[in-house]
Amino acid sequence: MLKELNQQRRAKAFTDLKIVVEGREFEVHQNVLASCSLYFKDLIQRFAFLPAVVGCLLHTLAKKSGATF
Repeated sequence: MLKELNQQRRAKAFTDLKIVVEGREFEVHQNVLASCSLYFKDLIQRFAFLPAVVGCLLHTLAKKSGATF
């Protein structure tokens, strides 16, 4: 199943969220991202009432922080 989800993501099939990190764009599936990260799950839930989120600025985390999503 994970292999198929990754193939769909690479083909941008059914992706429903775009994350931009330092200018790089990543097309993702909200449900997969939310299931792997409590941070993104909370963020997605907070903006779920909007028809489409055009942009959301996330503060840059220091590389030394060891933060993971």
